[in-house]
Amino acid sequence: ISGCDVFKENFISKSTDGGKTFAEPIKLPEIERIVNGVKEIFFVSTILYNKDYDKWIAIGALMYYENEIDHVRHKGVGISKPVTVLFDPEKLTWCSEPRPIPLPFECISALPHSQPIEYENNQYHLGYYANTEEKLFCSALTAIYEFDGEGFVLIKSGELLEGLGSRGFMEPSLAKLNDKYYITLRTDEDAM
Repeated sequence: ISGCDVFKENFISKSTDGGKTFAEPIKLPEIERIVNGVKEIFFVSTILYNKDYDKWIAIGALMYYENEIDHVRHKGVGISKPVTVLFDPEKLTWCSEPRPIPLPFECISALPHSQPIEYENNQYHLGYYANTEEKLFCSALTAIYEFDGEGFVLIKSGELLEGLGSRGFMEPSLAKLNDKYYITLRTDEDAM
């Protein structure tokens, strides 16, 4: 793989002892298609288990490339769309086509990031960063979704956290401790 942020070849490594040791990484089958010379590739951010539906959910994004490594861009921003895909950990195969994660606004690019906070009633608090037509630098956002057995349904979202500097806020990570929420954000200008 060459180039910057070329998301190809997802791998998985299993642990059967609570994370003390892990098996050798195994390459997962790729979800990709070519439409009008543009390659669409599924990139996995995280995989989680939903006990109510007894399903594994891969959260990630569809990325778009020309010439294998060049991002398809709009106004200089690489296009991506957040999606979920159902996963079978025993067969190491995908069980569904990518299903869009609904967003509260139109985006050029939106990337889910890190492990979501899990609630009861099949709800997940997910952080992602996005670019809009009006704001080409990255803004962070959190939203709560409900898993309906096939994909995510938007319940509510917060406001865009607009970053400083040349690229804005990226890669939000969420945590909850003692009824308080914490978010970390990456920025090119300073640690947050």
